[in-house]
Amino acid sequence: MAVLLFEILLNATSMFNHGNVRLPARLDRWLRLVVVTPDMHRVHHSIVRQETDSNFGFNLPWWNRLFGTY
Repeated sequence: MAVLLFEILLNATSMFNHGNVRLPARLDRWLRLVVVTPDMHRVHHSIVRQETDSNFGFNLPWWNRLFGTY
């Protein structure tokens, strides 16, 4: 049951942060404190090398902040 719940959560957050969705700036600013937003994750897919090597967090932004990759 734990694996199933994890997979559902992982896939839901993946669809959200890979979605081509523009959130209102204020909502995005608050949401990115808790989850990786599409705008935050979009930088990871940039063609600029410095940006590509950042924002590795898949669903939680805390790892990027902790390891300096935000």
